[in-house]
This record gives sequence, C-alpha cells and structure tokens, in this order.
Amino acid sequence: MNNRLTPEEVKLALRYLNRYEKSAKMWMWLRWFYLLMAILMIGVSYYLFTLANAVHDKNTAEYILKGGNLDTSLVKKYIDARIELLRLESALNSKIIFPTIFAGVLLGMAIGGWKRHERLKLITKGLRMLITLNLPDEETSDKSLKRDASP
Repeated sequence: MNNRLTPEEVKLALRYLNRYEKSAKMWMWLRWFYLLMAILMIGVSYYLFTLANAVHDKNTAEYILKGGNLDTSLVKKYIDARIELLRLESALNSKIIFPTIFAGVLLGMAIGGWKRHERLKLITKGLRMLITLNLPDEETSDKSLKRDASP
C-alpha cells in the first residue's frame, strides 16, 4: 500500500497550510476586536434602554399636559403628544434589540473561539510534518551525495 501523497495532495496541503497560518495570525487580533465590539454594543444597548425608560416615564398625562400653552384643544394636544411619545418609545425599543443581539453574538464568538489560533497552529504543524514526510527523496539523496562526496 502506498502511503505517499500525490503531488496534487501536497499542493492542496500547502494551500491549506498557508490558509491556516493566516487564520491563526488574524484570529489573535480579531478576537480582541470582537470582544471590544461586544462591550461597545452592550454599552449602546444600556444607553438606549435608559433612554427608553426616560421616554416611558414622560409618557404620562401629567407630563404631557403640564405645558402652559394650551391654545389648541386639550384633547388634541394630549393625543398628539401621546402618539409622538409612543412612536419614540417604539423606535427606541426596536433599536435596543439589534445591539443587544449583535453584542451577544460577538461575545459568544469571542469567548467560544478564544483559543482558536492554538488549534490552527497545531493543524499547520501537522500539515508541515505531513508534507515533509511526503517530500520526494531527491532532497535526502542530495544530502547523502554531498556527505559521501566530502573528504
């Protein structure tokens, strides 16, 4: 049984070796980027949540009707203000959802793959070893010829 790799398999292994080496180097920095983006998104979510709570607290009849200028009818002013605050509250609630979900995904990716570079480095080491074991015998024969030819 032939255990040697074909030249096409060696090329494929070299291509994957380069790809895994790049991924390992890139992940060292990318994991910190994911972590910082997750922290930023959590901060944005917290800010929007407190803003939504402030809008919700203002969405009361006492707050809406405390203005001194009541030239329009009281009911029309109340309804218009209530609709405007409900729209604002709805918009803030929908804006809270995206950063919260995005932060959770980024945080999960950062924590779940924190040591991914070590796995990629181990794969590259294994591929290197596989390639060197399957190199043609020309290099070893050249070395032995040089060794035999030297006085």
